[in-house]
Amino acid sequence: MSRSSGEAGFTLIELLVALTLLGLVSVLLFGGLRFGVQAWRTGTDLLESSNAVEAAQNLLRRELAEAAPPVTMGEPGSGGFHGEENRMSFIAPFPAHTGAGGLARYQLSFDRDAARLAIAWRRYRPDESGDSEPEDRAILLQGVAGAAFDYFGSPVPGGEAAWDGEWLASETVPAMVRVRIVFPAGDRRSWPDLVVAPRLAQAPAE
Repeated sequence: MSRSSGEAGFTLIELLVALTLLGLVSVLLFGGLRFGVQAWRTGTDLLESSNAVEAAQNLLRRELAEAAPPVTMGEPGSGGFHGEENRMSFIAPFPAHTGAGGLARYQLSFDRDAARLAIAWRRYRPDESGDSEPEDRAILLQGVAGAAFDYFGSPVPGGEAAWDGEWLASETVPAMVRVRIVFPAGDRRSWPDLVVAPRLAQAPAE
């Protein structure tokens, strides 16, 4: 039966058109919401990764700045700072916030197979070897494509200071230590070269 000219209501066609428009609006709204959530997650992930890089740099800057030569601790010739291209070992105070006090031997290393930068430590004891097993460890960064540690100074007293990929002197600390990190292609993280000058580094004898 047809409607009279003044009667309120919707025809079936009008109802279908309204439902179709409502469906299109819903798709657009949910699509925008999904895009917003994805953008928020991407931004959060980037922020977290950036915070991880900053935290790793702050920790290394603090500990390397306190690296001490063994002669200041009454054990000349026992190996305080040992550096290689992807690994270094040094003696420095425990972080103040741990409340532990005393000295610790740190081992910073890049594991190419696991693609991560890690640090390990144990309480420093003069009678132990520098190769003793660490008491604890932590992963500083994951998803690392490459890393290189460089050392500036002269291991030989009176020698010419220069950058080198290893530091094998047992009684001196390099004048500067540089940590370079490379992330995989497409990784949005950035690692500015970290260069630290240990405050207690011994200058080469004249």
